[in-house]
Amino acid sequence: MQPDLQSSRIKGATEAEHQDELYRLKATDGLPVILPTEDRVAEMLEMAAMAGFDPDLILGEVGRKLGEATVEKVAINSVMAGRKPEHLPVVISAVTALCDPSMESIEFQVTTHQIAPMLIINGPAVQEAGVACGFGALGYGHRANLTIGRAVRLCLWRLAAGWKTGLWNLWIDDGMSSDPMVLAVRILAGTERLQVALGVANIYLRDPTMTVGAQYGLNEQWGGRFLLEMGISHPFIVEGNRT
Repeated sequence: MQPDLQSSRIKGATEAEHQDELYRLKATDGLPVILPTEDRVAEMLEMAAMAGFDPDLILGEVGRKLGEATVEKVAINSVMAGRKPEHLPVVISAVTALCDPSMESIEFQVTTHQIAPMLIINGPAVQEAGVACGFGALGYGHRANLTIGRAVRLCLWRLAAGWKTGLWNLWIDDGMSSDPMVLAVRILAGTERLQVALGVANIYLRDPTMTVGAQYGLNEQWGGRFLLEMGISHPFIVEGNRT
């Protein structure tokens, strides 16, 4: 018997049209997905039922928008990621863990740092889901590893409305390039609303008059979107330039 699915449907005459519509709705990670047909989702939910999870069970809320992660929604994203039904309990456990407030999922969803959640799987689930745990486990060619990770990322992306996160400001470290002021100019020229800040600019290596003049000019050119902080900067920059 088909489960009574609560999620919305999309319309399309062909698979290509469905793919395009999912992409337009930002329901993918940018790559083609397995279409989550009712039969495929039902097969996934059958495995969830065997593991004791009802389709409407709420696992928690996912930051940034604190969207509800139900078993049904996790199953749909799992189908789209190319996962097999036996992988679903692992994804459900992972999403449940990410919904824990101590995980601070809002913070790692919006930060500009290069971070991502890492799943460490042990116990019987390793064998049951076929998770690779030997040589090259972090490489390519392992379906369970790659699709479980992709399913979790899709859940974070879709259920938390991660695609709506965006950036409203960008801080450039004084050590990010040989001349961070030039980098700031390039970013300002290529954006319309992004606020760009340089911090902390080294007061020992910059002429005060020219630096303030540059800040004034950039703000005049790009609508006050440039911020400048000056200070003693970082030891490695000061000492590096002294040598």
